[in-house]
Amino acid sequence: MAADAIALAMLDMFMDSEGEEMECLMEATQHLTTHLREDRTKTEGYFEETIPNYLPDDFKRFFKMNRETFDVLCQHLSECEQLKQRVCAGGREPIPMEKKVLMTIRYLSSMDTIRSLSDRFGVTDSSFLKCREQVINAINSSLKKFIKWPTTGDYLSISERFNDTGSYEFPNIIGAIDGSHIPIEAPAEDANAYYNRKGFHSILLQGICTHDLYFISINVGYKHRYFVSRNNCMNITLTTSTTFHLTFTKRNCTFLFQYIY
Repeated sequence: MAADAIALAMLDMFMDSEGEEMECLMEATQHLTTHLREDRTKTEGYFEETIPNYLPDDFKRFFKMNRETFDVLCQHLSECEQLKQRVCAGGREPIPMEKKVLMTIRYLSSMDTIRSLSDRFGVTDSSFLKCREQVINAINSSLKKFIKWPTTGDYLSISERFNDTGSYEFPNIIGAIDGSHIPIEAPAEDANAYYNRKGFHSILLQGICTHDLYFISINVGYKHRYFVSRNNCMNITLTTSTTFHLTFTKRNCTFLFQYIY
């Protein structure tokens, strides 16, 4: 950006110059813009040397998870086809899977730009984007292993533990449900469908978790506005043909998900 701005600023000087003076100005501009572009340096050895020396608290603060959780995540993701190493003759060394995962985790958990992250991890912007896509696709393909709706045989034990978490009785609770608006730019088509009551465009993220904060259902991407009925509750039917009772009783800013015997 700086190089482009300088080049544009010097364009006016070209208009009033001719002959040898113009040649000198063009050489100076080329030298200056080349120098500015070369100013973008990548961090050497950040993944190989710096991260292994992070203290546990530093690692967790930077990547929002501890090393043990990261190791488990990598163990499961290594089984995904998207992240399997492909051996190619010649060319650059392939980016290790662990490095791809760390880059993506940092991207998802921070406001860092792609440019700053690619420089920090010593990769090109295009390589970073490709790694990010591979890791996110691998995570999405693995979600069903970990985020699963409980079986009917688990309902009673889950509801008992929910009932024991506070001083008030909430019988038959099998999950706490809540949602969040993820801000987006207004789409070119059907923008009104993405406009929420808070006054900005968004897509909806909904999650349901058990008493111990394990997610049992997530859904993201809905664009339509949702309105809560004036009635206390609504009935819904899942694919299991089991009828549940969704009670809009707020407790600690979370709605509770009940079932009917």
